[in-house]
Amino acid sequence: MSNVNVVALSGHLGDEPVFRAGANGTQLITFDIAVNERVRDSKGEWTDRVNWFKCVTFGKQAEWLEKALHRGTHVSVSGRLRQEQYEVNGQTRRAVSIIAERVDPLSPRSQEAAKAQ
Repeated sequence: MSNVNVVALSGHLGDEPVFRAGANGTQLITFDIAVNERVRDSKGEWTDRVNWFKCVTFGKQAEWLEKALHRGTHVSVSGRLRQEQYEVNGQTRRAVSIIAERVDPLSPRSQEAAKAQ
C-alpha cells in the first residue's frame, strides 16, 4: 500500500499574502487561511472553532495569485502537508504548512482577477 499526503481546504485569508522571491529566484506567495469548524462545547451548545493553516505556492501560480488574493478572500486550496523542524533559543519547534498545488479564489473580485490572467 502506498502512502497518501493530500489536503483540501476552503477558508478565508486572515491577512494580506506575502509575495517574494525564494533563494533560487522562484516566485512564491505565502498566506494563512482560517477554516471554521462547527463543534459542540461542554454544555452541548454548537459553537464555531477557527483553525488556521499556513499555505505556500510557487512559480506561475504565485505570480497570478499576487493580484487575485487579498485579506478576506475566500479560497479553495488543495495540496500536500509539509512538516518542518527548527530551533528557537535552543528549543526544537515544529510547524506544519500546506504546499498548495492548486489555489482557487472563490470571492467574486478575485475570480475576475484570475480570469484576467
